[in-house]
Amino acid sequence: MYHTPKSVVSALAVTLLVWPCSAAFGTHLSDQAVREAYFLGQRNDERTAQFLESYLRRLPMPQSGLYVSEIELFTPYAEAVDLSRQHTVGYSAQQATQEYRDRGDVFRLRVRVFFTDTYSSSTYAQTATQKDSKLRKDVRSHSDGGQGFQVQLWQGDRLIEPLELPGIPVFRSYTVGDAYFGFDVVLHYDGDEIAPDNAKVVVLTADGQRIAAEFDLAKLP
Repeated sequence: MYHTPKSVVSALAVTLLVWPCSAAFGTHLSDQAVREAYFLGQRNDERTAQFLESYLRRLPMPQSGLYVSEIELFTPYAEAVDLSRQHTVGYSAQQATQEYRDRGDVFRLRVRVFFTDTYSSSTYAQTATQKDSKLRKDVRSHSDGGQGFQVQLWQGDRLIEPLELPGIPVFRSYTVGDAYFGFDVVLHYDGDEIAPDNAKVVVLTADGQRIAAEFDLAKLP
């Protein structure tokens, strides 16, 4: 059993952006498209898993440092599929449609991170506290990854801003081979700000890593 040190929460709270308040930004999926997403999620079988896997990038463990293991970017359609997959009992297509209308076109970006034997949670907290004593407003100046942990979404040379305000990261214990303690960073984006084109997620870690994953949004429903 792992316990989250208060220093880790304090250090990460100023550097990680997480779950936002709900917001709606328009409804661009047709009712028919939402129904299709609903039924695909209700299947909750291999076909559903294969569909959602196309939105996920799995990354190899580095020789040392923090382990950014997964980067996942859900379109509004994929989000509707995933929400339906999570509610297979007493969840109707009408509910799915209404929830989509309330939610609007929102992209969800999730990054999963593990502490490792070479970079513990206490090491991260100490490093992040030192480097984030003053939180800078211009994330473009953070291209060297020196200001704690950052997640950025780019299309071409345009940095897309997330909807959230800074918050507390989500800490969990995971099992990957052996037991590792890690956290998720979840960001949400206004779908009207994202074009159906190539998108790149860039993760800048406190230990100087730069990890990138690309998504061809023109090919992802």
